[in-house]
Amino acid sequence: MQGPVNCTLKLAELLCLNGITVTVLNTEHIHRNLLRHTNVLSRFSRYDNFRFETIPDGLPDDHPRSTERFVEVFEGMKNVTEPVFKKMMVSGCFSKMSKCPVTVVIPDGSYSFALDVADEVGVPVVYFETVSPCALWTYLCLPKLIEAGEVPFNGPLHTLFKSCMAIEPKPVSQMHKSNGSNSLWEENRSCLTWLDTKPAKSVIYVSIGSLAIMTVDQFFEIWHGLVNSGKLFLIVKRPGSVIGDHDDNQVPKVLVDATKERGFIAQWVPQEEVLAHSSIGGFLTHSGWNSTMESIVEGVPMICWPLYVDQQVNSRFVSEVWKIGLDIKDTSDKVIIEKAVNDIINVRRNEFIKSANTLAESAAQSVTKDGSSFKDLNRLIKDLNSMDDQIISSMPPQIIVFPSPLQWPSNSMFDLAELLCLSGHAVTFVLIPYTHSPPTLLPH
Repeated sequence: MQGPVNCTLKLAELLCLNGITVTVLNTEHIHRNLLRHTNVLSRFSRYDNFRFETIPDGLPDDHPRSTERFVEVFEGMKNVTEPVFKKMMVSGCFSKMSKCPVTVVIPDGSYSFALDVADEVGVPVVYFETVSPCALWTYLCLPKLIEAGEVPFNGPLHTLFKSCMAIEPKPVSQMHKSNGSNSLWEENRSCLTWLDTKPAKSVIYVSIGSLAIMTVDQFFEIWHGLVNSGKLFLIVKRPGSVIGDHDDNQVPKVLVDATKERGFIAQWVPQEEVLAHSSIGGFLTHSGWNSTMESIVEGVPMICWPLYVDQQVNSRFVSEVWKIGLDIKDTSDKVIIEKAVNDIINVRRNEFIKSANTLAESAAQSVTKDGSSFKDLNRLIKDLNSMDDQIISSMPPQIIVFPSPLQWPSNSMFDLAELLCLSGHAVTFVLIPYTHSPPTLLPH
């Protein structure tokens, strides 16, 4: 998924910058798209302590891997990815006997199987939870809320909690900002040129992220609302994000004309650069955590149209706690959209910008040397190094046996090497070339 891939690569780069050797394990599908649409290989080639590995996801190449077929995605992971990952960890490229054994696993928070595999091989796990901390806390409190009758719930409650550390992606704009894209789709950068021609804080940016979908009716209601507001707008219409039959030739003329006059529609854009542009005055968003953080960092007020996962909680915090935008919930009525756009751009503009700037300043401060996010990252680095030392100290020695080229020392040193192998040690036997001719006589 685009969101987790984006912040995972950013975390990986921060770890590399702090001297930790990192392997990013992508699914083959994700990796192909990264290679197709980004400079990710050349960008990470500057780090000698970084490498990519890939793993199958169990789905055919033409599978959309979309929200409505998410069950198939998880079935593929369970049936194919999980056993391959286990083999990698137990006896493959990540095992204790490999050239570069893994000492800590940092899986996405949804990969419960990673904990089982890591437990089996004795490697610690640090889960990287990419939903918002406010939503994560809500999830952890749900059992008590249900038991107290505060949340309606029908049927028996079965929950399983596994103890693990959780870290949260933080804004990294001041500490380190990567100069490359992590996009799985081709980005239309011409929108930035279009934005250059618009007044400051005059454009509403609209995107529902990399997974969310809407119906044709919802899309046209939002489009009508934007047009009726009379404001400038930039819409991202991701391929596959609008479901249902419609004919582009049957789009109402009022929408076509208004979009030519003061709108821009693209399939995908460089979102962080768009939100950082001076002409952006508001963001109509699905309230995914990446989008929410990126908007906060740039001080852009939001119109929240949440759909699932952590988005309802995030939108609630935006409107009721941080007061940096409006929560229209799952409403896609053009009248409500029109009013929300006018509130953000005109009617309540100063109110929202003041709150958004205050929160943006807090985000910037958090990644300075004495800031909370900077300290959190340093604490994580310290913990990872500590785990690494513990795992290495528990590993069997990597022994190199280097005999003289004479026959009798080689015989006895082969015997020694075999005894060491039987004791569980990893042994590399170094031979001078003419000593091991013919190679078929060598033991493995």
